[in-house]
Amino acid sequence: MEEDDIFESDELYMDEEESSFVEDKDDADNSRDEKVGTVVGLVEGKFYKAEKARYTDELRWIRAYQNYRGVYGSDVQFTSTEKSKVFVKVTKTKVLAAYGQIVDVLFGSNKFPISINPTVLPEGITDTVNFETDSNMRKAQESDGALPDDDTRLQPGETIIDLRERLGAIRNKLEPVKNLVEEGPGTTPSKVTFHPAMVAAKKMEKKIHDQLEESNARKQLRIAAFETALFGTGIMKGPFAYDKEYPSWSEDGEYTPTVKTVPQTSSVSIWNFYPDPDANNMDEAEYVVERHKMSRSQMRNLKKRPFFRSNAIDTAISMGESYSKEWWEQVMEEADQETKAERYSVLSSGGMLTQSF
Repeated sequence: MEEDDIFESDELYMDEEESSFVEDKDDADNSRDEKVGTVVGLVEGKFYKAEKARYTDELRWIRAYQNYRGVYGSDVQFTSTEKSKVFVKVTKTKVLAAYGQIVDVLFGSNKFPISINPTVLPEGITDTVNFETDSNMRKAQESDGALPDDDTRLQPGETIIDLRERLGAIRNKLEPVKNLVEEGPGTTPSKVTFHPAMVAAKKMEKKIHDQLEESNARKQLRIAAFETALFGTGIMKGPFAYDKEYPSWSEDGEYTPTVKTVPQTSSVSIWNFYPDPDANNMDEAEYVVERHKMSRSQMRNLKKRPFFRSNAIDTAISMGESYSKEWWEQVMEEADQETKAERYSVLSSGGMLTQSF
C-alpha cells in the first residue's frame, strides 16, 4: 500500500444512526436556537478535554511517524564535525513486516474476516431437524407408535406456520415433508438431517460479505491494520446505514435511480479520534469525538443526510473556511512555513449527552 493512501486519504464519512435529536427549526425562522447552541458547546468542550489529555500520545505517534519516514526530529542536533546525516530506516522495515503478517492473517481466506455461526441454543429457529426417508421404516414406526403425530411435533401453543418459520431458510425445501419433520438429529441411517440455524447463519454471512464488499471495507481494514503496526492502534467504525443510489435508466432514457439502505464501514485515523480520557477502555467510554476536514461540496452533501440543518450548514459555509491545522499536522508536512487549509473543521460526537435540554 502506498504511503499516500495511508496518510493523505480524503475519504471522510459522517455517520448516521438512529438517535435522539433536537427538533429542527424552520429554515425561515431566524430566531436564536438556544438548545442547539448548548449542544455545540457541549461537544466542543468534550473535544478540547480529549485533545488535551492525549498530548503525550501524540508525541509518541510523531516519533513513530518520523522513525518510519526516516526524518530526524527537532530534538536531534548535529555538530559541525558530523558530516553524515544518514537515517537507518529500521522502523520502516519492521513496520512493513508486521503489516504484511497482519494482512496475511486477516485476509488469508481472501475475504473480509467475519464469520457467522449459530449459537449453542439458537432462538427463533430450530437448530437441527430430521425426517425419515424410508417408507417401510415409517410404517413400522407408526405401527409401533414410535413415530409421533403432527400435534406432538409442535411446541406448546405453536401452529404449523410457526413451525415453518422455525425452519428458516430451508422451509421451502422441507415443505413436501413438513408432516414428517422432527426436531433433533437423525438416529438411523435412513433419516436425513438438516441444520436450519447453520443454513440461516451462512446466508447471513454471505449477505454481510456482499455488503462489506460494496462499502470497500477491505481497503479500510488495511488502513486500520497499517496504523496498528505503525502506531499501535487501529480504529474501524461502523457499520452505519446510509442510502446508496444505484444508477438506472428506463427504455425511454429517463433516469430512475434505485435507492437502497446499505451498511457502510470505514477506518478512522488515530489523529482524528478523540475518546473519553476518563475511561479505562472503550466499553467505559461515555463519548468519542471525531474530527473531520471537509470541503465545500462535502459540507453541502451533509444537507442530504437526516438530522442535519440546511440553514445552519449554509451559514457555516458563508462564514468561510474554519479549519486550523494541529501542531502535529505541521510536523508531518515537514514544512517550515505554516499554510492555511481551505477546508472546514467539523466535529462529530458519539455517545451519551449527559446534559439536559
